[in-house]
Amino acid sequence: MTVTAGQSASFGVVAVGLPLPQYQWHKDGTALAAYHNVLELAAAQPVDAGLYAVRVTSGATTWEASATLA
Repeated sequence: MTVTAGQSASFGVVAVGLPLPQYQWHKDGTALAAYHNVLELAAAQPVDAGLYAVRVTSGATTWEASATLA
């Protein structure tokens, strides 16, 4: 995804499972304090560019997805 500085950017996933899915977002491999299915950047800046990934866990099952913000 490409955004202009100051624009908002959001990433989201949908997961269904029991137990309820747990979400953990990462930027460039570093865990973020973001634990919901949507990650929003209200006013993206050049420093926000990078690889964003989410790990979703439900019981013994884990899924991962990623996207790049430029």
